[in-house]
Amino acid sequence: MDDPNSPTKTAPGKTPASHPCPTGTIRVFDGVAGIMIGDTLLTLWRSPARAERIAQVHRWTECLIEANAGKIVACQFLLSSASPPDGPGRKEARRGFKVVAPNARRLVAVPLGNAAWRRLVYTVIRAGVALMGQSRLIKLATNESDAFDHLDGVATPNSPNRLELHQALLSLFTALDVSPALYDISTGEDPAPL
Repeated sequence: MDDPNSPTKTAPGKTPASHPCPTGTIRVFDGVAGIMIGDTLLTLWRSPARAERIAQVHRWTECLIEANAGKIVACQFLLSSASPPDGPGRKEARRGFKVVAPNARRLVAVPLGNAAWRRLVYTVIRAGVALMGQSRLIKLATNESDAFDHLDGVATPNSPNRLELHQALLSLFTALDVSPALYDISTGEDPAPL
C-alpha cells in the first residue's frame, strides 16, 4: 500500500514540506496518480476504479482535509483505460464519499477518451449524483478548461491558479507514463487517428 506520507516526486507548493501531506508531492498507487496543491487534489486514473485504488485516493483526500482544516476541492481525470467501479469499488466509493462530501466545496470528474467512454462515465456519475442528491457538489466536465472553471468557481486564497493546475495535470501524466498527446486534454477526446 502507498503511504500518503511517502512521496514519489516533489514539486514546489503552498504547504510546508514538513507537513505530512506537502503540496506538490506526486503520489502513485497502482495506476492512479495524485497531487495535492493548496486545498486541491488532482488525480489521474489509468487503471480501473477498484476498491483498493478508491480507498487509496480517499486516504490522499483525508490527508488533504486534515492539512487544510477546512473544505477542499478534488478533480479526477479518467482515462478510457480506467473502467467504472465494480461492486466492491462502489461500496468503497460510498464509504469514502461519506467522509469527503462534508469536507468538500466541489468534486469534479473529467472523462478523457472517445465519445462512448465519455457517455459511459457521464451516465454512471449522473446516476450516482441523482441518487445522492449532490448536484451542487459534484460536477462533470468535458475537458481540462471546463474542469478548472468548476474549480475557479469555489477557489480560495489557498487554491492553485490555472497554470499550477495545468502543470500538475501534466506531471500526473508523466508519473503514470502516459503521453498527454494521446488525450486531447483541451477537448477531452482521443485525437483523430492519422
